[in-house]
Amino acid sequence: MGWVDYYNLLVKYGGDLSKASEEELRSAEEGNPNNPYDALMLAIRKYREYREGLGCKAIIDIETTGLEPLRDRIIVIGLYVLDTGDSVIIDCSDNEEMGLRAFWGAIEKYNIVKLYGFGIDFDWTFIKWRSLKYKIKILRHFKKWEGRFDLRQILNSNRFAKGTLRDYAEFLGLHINDDCHGHTVPELYKLYLDGHEKALEDIIRHLKRDLERTKHIYDVLKECGLLEEEG
Repeated sequence: MGWVDYYNLLVKYGGDLSKASEEELRSAEEGNPNNPYDALMLAIRKYREYREGLGCKAIIDIETTGLEPLRDRIIVIGLYVLDTGDSVIIDCSDNEEMGLRAFWGAIEKYNIVKLYGFGIDFDWTFIKWRSLKYKIKILRHFKKWEGRFDLRQILNSNRFAKGTLRDYAEFLGLHINDDCHGHTVPELYKLYLDGHEKALEDIIRHLKRDLERTKHIYDVLKECGLLEEEG
């Protein structure tokens, strides 16, 4: 059971074994003399599972200047942390790199391990590619699909089916007065660049309403048992 000794050290020092003393490390190694490396790797895997079990879930939405992450950019990112009720709005309009670093900082701050979105592949592809552009480290648990959940796919497995976030939210009983639509955001951003500050306010207001819509869909799916396995 040498891995348990390593695991206890990982928990004690928040995953940073460099903080452990030589005596503690030697004791853990002696607990499994045949293969201490395998014991350490198992302990690290168990520790990651432990951390993810303590992690938070969040709803995500973004607004962009277009549909192509190689050419277009992120304007604003929104997170709603389901476990705390906190809303995090990250303005990327003037400095996309700084905004993305703030986004990953929020993921770490809240220990977010699961993201929910409506058509989340779009949001994730933008965040991933634009983060790569600035050489920003992508946190481990979002390198694979397991950390992301598409509410649209749960609603309708046909990825080509018609229906916007607004359509599904209204079908499920949430009606929000919102003059802005996603397809108007790029034009609003151009107005902002021309000096119209209110245009950016309109984009952020639209993002907040889309977060509210997505949260409503999440709540209905969970109440009706389609997210029951997520607890």
